[in-house]
Amino acid sequence: MQNLDSKDHKIIYHLFLNSRESLASIGKKVGLQKTVIKYRIDRLVKENIIQNFNAMIDVFKLGYSVYQLNFVFQYVSPEKEKEIIDYFTDYKNTWSAASAKGRYDFTAAILVKNSG
Repeated sequence: MQNLDSKDHKIIYHLFLNSRESLASIGKKVGLQKTVIKYRIDRLVKENIIQNFNAMIDVFKLGYSVYQLNFVFQYVSPEKEKEIIDYFTDYKNTWSAASAKGRYDFTAAILVKNSG
């Protein structure tokens, strides 16, 4: 396990919130100069503590709405259940799909293009 100080933890936290935030902005929040922030981020990447940076896409700005669909397969045959799950996992506008245990058996989030 790597020894990370509180500044490293703060840098990781701010990158988690917004991986596109500027070095200067992170530096102000952490209390370090942007050159030091860059050095520490490069070190964290080199040590494989940070493995990648993810983009967060605002689908609403692209003109989409998100609808969450929850399914309970109480009286559904296993073949029909598989057909429904396959439909949503293969559907091009499915944002996420997951089998679940508990209140719902399957949940899917789909993107729908807004008209207007």
